[in-house]
Amino acid sequence: LIARSRNLVLSKRLLDTVDGQRERMQELAMTDQLTGLYNRHYMVDIAPKFLSNGLRHDFDVSLIVIDVDHFKAINDNYGHATGDLVLREVAKLLKSECRQGDFAGRFGGEEFVMLLHHCNADDALNWADQVREKLERLKPNDIPVTASFGIASSSQQRDASFDQLFSVADKAVYEAKSQGRNQVRLGQFP
Repeated sequence: LIARSRNLVLSKRLLDTVDGQRERMQELAMTDQLTGLYNRHYMVDIAPKFLSNGLRHDFDVSLIVIDVDHFKAINDNYGHATGDLVLREVAKLLKSECRQGDFAGRFGGEEFVMLLHHCNADDALNWADQVREKLERLKPNDIPVTASFGIASSSQQRDASFDQLFSVADKAVYEAKSQGRNQVRLGQFP
C-alpha cells in the first residue's frame, strides 16, 4: 500500500511536470521571444478565425500594420541591444493599448500587427493616431521613435480575408513612409 501510494504521488508529480512543460512549449510556439507579443505564426493561424467571427456576428474588424520608422538607423547608431529595447517598449505600448479581445503581434523585424474587433475604419484611424502620438512621446533610452501605420478594415470590404486586409494595410504603411513617415494611412481596396 505504501509503495503504491508513493508511485501514485510520483506519477502525479511527473504528470504535473509534463503538463507545465507542454504549456510552456505552447506559449513559446505562440509568442515572440523578444517582445512577448503573439508571433507571426500564431497570427496567421488565429486571424482568419478572428475575421470569420466578425463576419458571422456582424461586427467590424480592423487590421493595423505598424512599422517603426528608421529602425535600421537605430540599430546602426545605438547597437542591437538598444534596438531590442526599442522593440520591447513599442510592444509594451501596443499591448497596453489593446482592449480585451484585441490582438497584438509582432510580424517580424520592426513590423507589428494589431487586430481590433468591433472597430470600423474611422475608429481604427483614431486609435492609430492616438497610439502614434504616444509612441512619439515614448523615447526609450532618450531615443526618438516614430512609426508609420497602415489600416484596412472589414467595414471597407465585408468579406475581406486576412491576406487581403494585410495587403491593403501593408501598402498603406508604404504610402505613409513615402509621404514622410510618422503618419497613419487608410488603405484602399482595389
